[in-house]
Amino acid sequence: MELGCDHYERNCKFIVSNAPCCRRIYSCRFCHDDKEDHAINRHEVDTLICAKCSTVQSVKLECEHCGVRFGKYGCLKCRLFDNEEKGQFHCEECGICRIGGKQNYFHCEKCNICLPKNSINGHKRKPLI
Repeated sequence: MELGCDHYERNCKFIVSNAPCCRRIYSCRFCHDDKEDHAINRHEVDTLICAKCSTVQSVKLECEHCGVRFGKYGCLKCRLFDNEEKGQFHCEECGICRIGGKQNYFHCEKCNICLPKNSINGHKRKPLI
């Protein structure tokens, strides 16, 4: 099995079994969306296939058979695994993973979005830091 795709370098592929048309294997949600006539909800991903040993398993950070970590960065909430360092972090308030380093962002509670810290002086709402 190849490691990743054009979108992510990772050590797993996924299967979505909640949608009836999607009992297919994809490297990521973007690969799925490129091939299907609908977008996938990443939270519906319920099964992974290890790219090293081909073990089919529930979503977790490491393979239950060979122990390989599916990505240097892994977020079980977003079903996101990536071996490339992008400063990924999960924002609990936004409910998604972002890139660019948590230390470089603040979450504005009123706007409910993460913004770059260098824009804090120009932002009209009070941030949560």
